[in-house]
Amino acid sequence: MSSNIVQPLQQPSGEESEKQSKAYWDDITMDAFIKVCVIETSTGNRPNSHFSKLGWKNVIKAFNNTNLEWDPMRQTINASNEWWDKKLKEMSKAQVSLQCLLLLCAELFHFTLADVGVAAQYRPPYLPTACYGNDVSKFPSSNLFASAGDGIWDNGAACGRQYFVRCLSAQTPGTCKAGQIIKVKIVDKASRNGVILVLSTIAFGAIANPSAASVNVEFTEA
Repeated sequence: MSSNIVQPLQQPSGEESEKQSKAYWDDITMDAFIKVCVIETSTGNRPNSHFSKLGWKNVIKAFNNTNLEWDPMRQTINASNEWWDKKLKEMSKAQVSLQCLLLLCAELFHFTLADVGVAAQYRPPYLPTACYGNDVSKFPSSNLFASAGDGIWDNGAACGRQYFVRCLSAQTPGTCKAGQIIKVKIVDKASRNGVILVLSTIAFGAIANPSAASVNVEFTEA
């Protein structure tokens, strides 16, 4: 009999972790894990590149308490109305959205191969650009865009590429906005030396204190 129940999560250590067989999670189990991770990240229990001890403890507890069954006919979780109301309120408080889920997935998987560099910011006017001239339609509606430094410009091939970016550190403590990840589109070539990305003011302000001149970032292509 196949199981549609979320499998319990443990925190192995030492030789015990080496003796355990590899876990194979289905889509329901993975979805449950992602959602509890989003909640802990949104509540500040993942301040840097990993969960705090409290955050990881909460992840394990919430994940193991899920214990739900999947209804293959209705393509949904079998749960009472009270359970759904509670979960929807939790998700609302944590401001969980599709974008949060996508960014968390990016953080969990893409950032394992991320690079590190310096990011600065630049202000209008943003036109013309080395990529699109005066064509403003090429700019993302979110205004999350950037100019590429020599390290990623790639003779213009970087135009249109998108990068996940998060702030790691800065000269002034507290400059980075913990847990914030953005996706920027390359629209121009940076004219500054020593930077990997020059972010729009909106993009920079989304991950760091806008008063800072530059910050150290982790970035990876989307």
